[in-house]
Amino acid sequence: MEAGTRRSDPIAKSHLRIPLEFRWGVNGHFDINCDVDTYFHHGLRSGPGTKGLSELHFGSKYTWNKWLRPVWDTAFGFNSSISARRPPPDLTDGHNHFTPYMVFGRRLDRGPGLSSYLQASVDLTSRPPEDCAGFPPVDNGPFTMKKSLGAKTLVYPTPVFVVGTYDQQGKPNAMTASWGGICCSQPPCVAVSLRKATYSHGNIVARKAFTISLPPARHVAAADYFGTASGRSVDKFAATRLTPVRSELVDAPYVQEFPLVLECRLVHTFELGLHTQFVGEILDVKADEEVLRPDGHPDVKKLQPLVFAPGAQEYHEIGKVIDRAFATRGKP
Repeated sequence: MEAGTRRSDPIAKSHLRIPLEFRWGVNGHFDINCDVDTYFHHGLRSGPGTKGLSELHFGSKYTWNKWLRPVWDTAFGFNSSISARRPPPDLTDGHNHFTPYMVFGRRLDRGPGLSSYLQASVDLTSRPPEDCAGFPPVDNGPFTMKKSLGAKTLVYPTPVFVVGTYDQQGKPNAMTASWGGICCSQPPCVAVSLRKATYSHGNIVARKAFTISLPPARHVAAADYFGTASGRSVDKFAATRLTPVRSELVDAPYVQEFPLVLECRLVHTFELGLHTQFVGEILDVKADEEVLRPDGHPDVKKLQPLVFAPGAQEYHEIGKVIDRAFATRGKP
């Protein structure tokens, strides 16, 4: 099943545009024109009932009669258009245009009052200032078709959490999970969802605690093993030769070789369906000093955390920095 619209479809446009034009003939040769494009929501498609100005047009023309031959009229002129502030995307391309042109006109011998014209023009396009519409102009069309993928757990990417627990005999266990993330700022909490069939599920219920260790890219094989082997039958720490460390704050172990660790006390349990969501209050975050920035926060480049692509079943590394967060401060 496919859903989508194209800009060539008139129903895809949510607004009607009404131009208001003013033209002044200064003399027999020179005239000036000014157009204002107004718009309003036509109501045929759902959306906010907006109205306002979309573009401003200015131009002038000078007619030079009988320049080439007695039967030809020649005119020189220009038109310019400027996008108004925050016009709907189906009304403007978000660019400024300056178009000089030249027109040759000739009256037809056959058919009184009829003339033929030949016009040559050049469209010089420039981007308006970035704050003209809040953000740099965006090409809004033609729209591409989106294909329905169905109701699936496809969020890209998901984290790679290694959940640390103790079983009833006190054996340390670790399980990789990707259904999780920060869920509250105050108190600081993180959530992770596990199937009841997993060994770690019962451990968390019994111990009321868990840790989350973030594996770096160099330990991708161990992270994958933690998510595929069962702690019921194997000692995962022994198999991977990694070191379990008992938390001093909660009844759970973490992975010594992984550079960032969250120590969590179980505060909420939600039965969602196939998965149970465990919400843990973060009592402490521990990090290796070599992965910290000068301001004390973890450096993503040094952490080299893994992320997971659910549909493709792949692990990926984090890419380069593209911008600072909160740089706009809520302003366009």
